[in-house]
Amino acid sequence: ILAPMEYAGSIMELTKRKRGTRMQTKPIDENIWLFTAAMPWADVVTDFHDDLKSTTAGYASFDVSEADPPQQEADLVKVELLLNSEVVDPL
Repeated sequence: ILAPMEYAGSIMELTKRKRGTRMQTKPIDENIWLFTAAMPWADVVTDFHDDLKSTTAGYASFDVSEADPPQQEADLVKVELLLNSEVVDPL
């Protein structure tokens, strides 16, 4: 995300709200900062652009790239729903 530094707090809050991690900031010049974060794709494609423009009065822009590493391990558990002691197939 490239944006004026006066919106830094708003951008960091938006990124946290969209489950952003590994947030980094870097000044490009005295007014513009580069914000980098890893975010789930689902949060990027659902209104992130609109929220970012609203938060920064239209001054921010962003680009996406594949995260490094691209995937993270997760501790998942399979859940089966039972109805009358029989497994219900997903819809």
